[in-house]
Amino acid sequence: MRLQLPEVRDIAMPPEGVFHNLILVAIRKSYPGHARKVMHAIWGLGQAMFSKCIVVVDEDVDVQNYREVAWKALNHIDPERDIQFVLGPVDSLDHSSRLPNYGSKMGVDATRKWPGEGFTRPWPGEIRMSEDVKRRVDELWKRRGCSYSRDPTGAIRGSGRNRGHGCTSQRRVQWRARPNAHPSRGDHGTVPSARGRLRWASGAHPVWGR
Repeated sequence: MRLQLPEVRDIAMPPEGVFHNLILVAIRKSYPGHARKVMHAIWGLGQAMFSKCIVVVDEDVDVQNYREVAWKALNHIDPERDIQFVLGPVDSLDHSSRLPNYGSKMGVDATRKWPGEGFTRPWPGEIRMSEDVKRRVDELWKRRGCSYSRDPTGAIRGSGRNRGHGCTSQRRVQWRARPNAHPSRGDHGTVPSARGRLRWASGAHPVWGR
């Protein structure tokens, strides 16, 4: 594919999309409308013409990390402006097409938009934690005995356990339920939010402790 499209930096075909139903493409964008050019070029390449959905992102996005692609794509698109539908040949095994071997396909331009594409406002930068904040959070997690890793976005993904308390950053936070208890008062198993701490339903918060 890169022999025909040298601007393509990486490509992913998630197994959840049964491969040809979803293609994620990172490109080195060089001119307005470049993402749409790549979409149509892929639909004109042999078996790639059966691709049902193509999502095009900038080259700094890791298309092998589906969480990062979802984050960038959902933040970068205006649905009416950036999603394009076309008609053409589809896979013979596609049970959802309107006719055998013929149906619609979708392309999503999830790249940063340029003034030449009608976007005249400043494009915002990414909000990232400073290295000092990352080190502080890392120390707190290690102190709790939690194992973790960081994905390319800098987000922590925990997997350890400590004294029966979950150490994953995605664990659900709940208030302890007691008669007449109310979170805003900081009573019955809670700590006032002004102090920056909460108690978890199963025990202490994995970062802030007590």
